[in-house]
Amino acid sequence: MPWCVECEDVGASVRCEECGDELCGLCFQWQHRSGKRAKHSPTPLPGMQMFRERVEGTTAHFMQLHKGSGGAADEKEAPLVGDEEMADNKEGAGRGKSEEDSGSVESKAMRSAIADRLIESSKYIPLRVSGEERTLLKLLEGALEVSEYTDKVDVVRGWSFRNTKADVIREEIADLLQLLLGLIVAGNPTKGSEIVKNKQISQNEEFFQRVLEIGRRFKITNPEKMRCTYGKLIYLMQDAPSAIDLDVAADIHTVYNFLEARDALEVLADEDIGTAIMAVSSSEGGVQRSRAELEADSSNKQKAIRSISERYANDKISKEEIEYCLFSMGDFHAYLETNRRPVDEMIALLTANFDPNKAENPYSLEICSGSKLSHTHSTQYTFVLQSLQLWRHVTQEMFRLWILAEKDLLNPDNQYRLMNTGQQGMNRVQSAPKIAHAMHAILSKVQSKCGSWVGLSVVHLGDRDVPNALVFIDKYTQIARLLGPIVHTVRSLPRLAKDPATSKIVNEEFGGPDVIRRTILADFFKHGFDGSGSDGGSCIDGRLTSAWNWCSKLEKKSYYPIFLLAGFQGFDGDFRK
Repeated sequence: MPWCVECEDVGASVRCEECGDELCGLCFQWQHRSGKRAKHSPTPLPGMQMFRERVEGTTAHFMQLHKGSGGAADEKEAPLVGDEEMADNKEGAGRGKSEEDSGSVESKAMRSAIADRLIESSKYIPLRVSGEERTLLKLLEGALEVSEYTDKVDVVRGWSFRNTKADVIREEIADLLQLLLGLIVAGNPTKGSEIVKNKQISQNEEFFQRVLEIGRRFKITNPEKMRCTYGKLIYLMQDAPSAIDLDVAADIHTVYNFLEARDALEVLADEDIGTAIMAVSSSEGGVQRSRAELEADSSNKQKAIRSISERYANDKISKEEIEYCLFSMGDFHAYLETNRRPVDEMIALLTANFDPNKAENPYSLEICSGSKLSHTHSTQYTFVLQSLQLWRHVTQEMFRLWILAEKDLLNPDNQYRLMNTGQQGMNRVQSAPKIAHAMHAILSKVQSKCGSWVGLSVVHLGDRDVPNALVFIDKYTQIARLLGPIVHTVRSLPRLAKDPATSKIVNEEFGGPDVIRRTILADFFKHGFDGSGSDGGSCIDGRLTSAWNWCSKLEKKSYYPIFLLAGFQGFDGDFRK
């Protein structure tokens, strides 16, 4: 079977007669997304017809979409609605009645479109973990903390007839589930005894599904938590169906499912929904907001929540349940506010401090004979800007990507193989068709806005660079953790320059805040995006690898003391929380 000439990771299944290239379906789409190539059509290679009607994201799935849409795969999932769309909705809802009475078709159409997108987005917004569920969450975290599942299962060693890998998997899964039941009984003897009384482990399948779903839902909404235990949880769930014939995977509980079950989806189309779920931020555009403004926003938000909950409460859904859904959607917007802001501010710093058409020494972004890349100042500026815009869109879609990643990971028909991936060590290598499809859709959206794309558009998944969907999610949830300290340090420079304790260091030893700011940014935009690092380059994942490689060398930079003065403690955060 020939390999795809573009990604070289997947077998070729289509041939472009005009180009003469043999490609996988996804690579064909992205190579032929615009220009004269957009008129080319794919022809299935002999013997590949049998793979039609298969998993979403595969070549066969792409071929079906290509035929149905006239050349481009349809992305059914609408992008998650962010604060910008909510601001538009809030603005439209707050207009004077004169405009409303005049029948503003444009305003109504805009609100209708936002409502449709919000309903679609709610399918990927997990419910907040309730107080009762947090008790079970703590028990799950405790059981996972003491488990040595991956240490004993994902290793290369000789397995004897009496001690096979399947036996170890069964033993470790049974130990963890029994430990979980024991903790339930110890924490609440009355309720725990009802769960375990006269029952085998297999008879508690629904209970295990509930507890593990709570842990997964908590992790999605709090990526900085469970950093040492979430991988154990997912890998255990991968092995459970075949090892002990127990399905412990349940669908993530989302806002959409909760409201749909209670026939209350009209809540998401309310005109006050934008105010009810907005994130109240302490700053806007890098400018600190006043206490009065924050209190006004908080008051308006609480009023909107009460208004909506009272308006739609009925026999099927209570006011408390409506508020629960609104709080869950508010958590999503708070997540966006926290994780997307560093990317937005980094884009603002790039555009404000550098001219794409004119290099200014010594702050030129030109790369000559770099580690992997050689770019002019203008090309490097575009390369960095496009990378940041891509990261922004990925952060915007993270909840949806995470749910799709779990579907790929826990699909019983999508088997993994344990392999040595080089510097990343032993990993479960597994394809991720749903994530691949979603990621290429995001990439296509960014490319359509950016025009000419700089660098490769290859998304590594299921190979030695990104072994599985779990590694993919782990990489991209760290974008804010990577950019946040840099943005914070740059924003702290004016304060450090005025502080009597640090002004002498900043102004005399380093030349002042303006010089330091441009020095830090020029170095990061140049060497943080030069393709360096193991398996770096200009591909989609290589950009993030290069940025992390720059972070690993920060201690050797001449301006590292400035980071320390700004309160820098590291990029990795706390693994034990």
